[in-house]
Amino acid sequence: MLPKFFCPTPFEIPKSLKKRTETFGIGIKHAKKLAEKLNETVITTPVVIFGSAGALDPILKPGDSFLITEIIFEDQTNTIPKFDIDLATSRLLTSPRLLKNKEEKSAAFEKSKAPLVDMEMGALWKYSSEATRKNLIFIRTVIDEADQDFPDFKSLSAFKKIISLIKNWRIYIRAAEATLTKYFSDSDHPHRKEP
Repeated sequence: MLPKFFCPTPFEIPKSLKKRTETFGIGIKHAKKLAEKLNETVITTPVVIFGSAGALDPILKPGDSFLITEIIFEDQTNTIPKFDIDLATSRLLTSPRLLKNKEEKSAAFEKSKAPLVDMEMGALWKYSSEATRKNLIFIRTVIDEADQDFPDFKSLSAFKKIISLIKNWRIYIRAAEATLTKYFSDSDHPHRKEP
């Protein structure tokens, strides 16, 4: 059987995966609801949770994709058992809110040492049962750089920032689609690596 796909928002889903992917919403509250839903289900195939991440590490660029193997959430670090996927791995910080500017991102990177930030995966891991956790695969693709601020829509300079975000989104979509179709295009899905 093919893995199940979940993503926070429709705009993060590559076109070729739209029919196979269910959205669950942005933020901790929605991630918790998805965990509760998955806990009530008998899961026999991998569950791929994918989407965009903000870069906290200045060396990361839009389109860089990672298998998440460590999540920092509510000052706790959780090690995620690795699936047998030949994809770069990363640590991720789950934030309760959007980090809007380079100063907030830099402070988060300095404190957490996590190269990436999102708003869902830590809560999804925290509220998932052990049975659910065994099947979770977390993949994130960078959408914005560490030094990139989100636009203040009240200012005239917002237009350039919006254009930059649209370019980054296009890069994100192509990279996410390439990564996901490479590893999850047939029924020979990945398995957890034995320690």
